[in-house]
Amino acid sequence: MFYATDEIATHEEPWRSLFQIGLESLAYSLCGDLVLELTDEEADDSNAGFDVEVFARLTRQQKVAMLVSVGHALLERNAPSPMKSAVVDATFCSIIDQLHVALEFEVDRERYLEDSEKPDRKLRQTLLTICRSLQEGDPPEECERLPRIDCLQRDRWRPLIDRLQDFLLEDYDFDLEHLFCDDSPEQSAYLKTVMLVHDDYFTDTAPEPTGQQLAKLVKELSAMADLELSLEAAKK
Repeated sequence: MFYATDEIATHEEPWRSLFQIGLESLAYSLCGDLVLELTDEEADDSNAGFDVEVFARLTRQQKVAMLVSVGHALLERNAPSPMKSAVVDATFCSIIDQLHVALEFEVDRERYLEDSEKPDRKLRQTLLTICRSLQEGDPPEECERLPRIDCLQRDRWRPLIDRLQDFLLEDYDFDLEHLFCDDSPEQSAYLKTVMLVHDDYFTDTAPEPTGQQLAKLVKELSAMADLELSLEAAKK
């Protein structure tokens, strides 16, 4: 389901680190709000902070389920890839898009470090390693000038994330659902044929886990993202 898998192995470094950073940032925000919601404490609207509309429309529970499914496929060699659909592709896009948030956190944190503290530059180092590998063999005049590892200008790093997102995604069909809303069945079928998507691409839905199933998925997501979150004390 992931573009460029013929050229890259998503479970191998440095790609694995890239996806894990995005997943960690996304899971931290999502699971934290979910715990608040299930313990009857105040939490932001479930759509807040997510720029990919198809993913943003999901409930928090659905977002957890989709991140676990796509996360396993990205990080583990033998994990099956979920069937291609708008919600699957939008989840993957959201993981990559979340790197912008992780970048802001990493850069801003370095700005205020004490002289004795060692800066965390894992995301920037990963971006440089990947971009350099993709430029291997290109004529020097065609190679992009990359920022230094200690660069704190976010505008120098954001284009790298955007270009990697375009490289990894085959297309942005998941964002074109509106084209099918008012069309006749015949016109809709024609568009799907042109776009090379299967009939259920836009109608396949995300699971809605509850209770123990949800708690199990949050535990899985927390482990993948190296977080310590649990719903065992939450009310449902």
